[in-house]
Amino acid sequence: MTAYEKRISASLERQPTVALLILIALMLYGVGAYLGVGSAYYCPEGLLPCDPVAANASSVRTTIVSILSVGISTLFLWMINRWYNITHSYSRIYIGLFILGLASVPALWCGKSPGLTLCTILLFCVIMLYSLYQRPGGTRRIFLVFCLLSIGSLSDFAYLGFAIPLMLACGQMRCLSLRAVLAAGIGLITPLWIGWGVGLIDPTLLHYPALSIPTPEQINEYALPLQALMASVVIITAVITIVNTLTVYGHNAKTRANNGVLALMSLWSVIAIVIDFAHALSYMPILIAMMSLQVALCFSLRRQGRGYITVIVGILVFLSCAVWQMISI
Repeated sequence: MTAYEKRISASLERQPTVALLILIALMLYGVGAYLGVGSAYYCPEGLLPCDPVAANASSVRTTIVSILSVGISTLFLWMINRWYNITHSYSRIYIGLFILGLASVPALWCGKSPGLTLCTILLFCVIMLYSLYQRPGGTRRIFLVFCLLSIGSLSDFAYLGFAIPLMLACGQMRCLSLRAVLAAGIGLITPLWIGWGVGLIDPTLLHYPALSIPTPEQINEYALPLQALMASVVIITAVITIVNTLTVYGHNAKTRANNGVLALMSLWSVIAIVIDFAHALSYMPILIAMMSLQVALCFSLRRQGRGYITVIVGILVFLSCAVWQMISI
């Protein structure tokens, strides 16, 4: 590693770099909103009927909700790394990548975005599970995690899919027991039962989520720059997750458990966006969050090598796709 490469690595770890990425993201969002870049219609599939007009209505309220979702998600990312040292570094480069990544998907900012809310809820659930390491008696938190997923499924089936990696994550955190499984099951059933009892849900309309593998017709519903961004994020996240997992395998049990939860969430996000491509926008925020943490972890594990390349590649992917979308309208 040359002296020049060391300076690059040191620069990427500093706070001004993170601040610069956030500033660029805000500029991209402002330009994108001015040019009207993004998807005009997006309505997720959930247990409750979705009104496309209401779901995509542009208003001050929906803008505030989106901004709050991003702000709270960013706070949760910081808490995850600060409290559990996931990236093995106190560098906040993952925050810059996360906000820049969201700004590169203008479709997320059109009306109500269930993906931004899903990301916030899932990051909170991860914090809850990290706090249960070797605590099989923490059934209340497990109940809360799966209750939140069930409530979210009323508006978007994407929530229910993450019950699988979160249950596996309980095993990673060594808090899985019969009581934990029962708490998870009750957490999933309770909101649906209450909704049925008050007449909010019609049980005759319950059905399995309609999964959709990418087809040329579905792919073409998204602009070419967004297609390239989705493919890049999926590939980068999958590859770096596998590499990081193999690298951390030789670390202590707590580190392996924490990384195992991160790997489960990362790989499931990759799988989910592929098998449910019709609702890809629901998965993009959490996928970008997982990619940001995985890139930061890879950078930290290879600080004396060329780990900085992964950060630079992530920044270039987000910037190039964002600019591409703006100049192609």
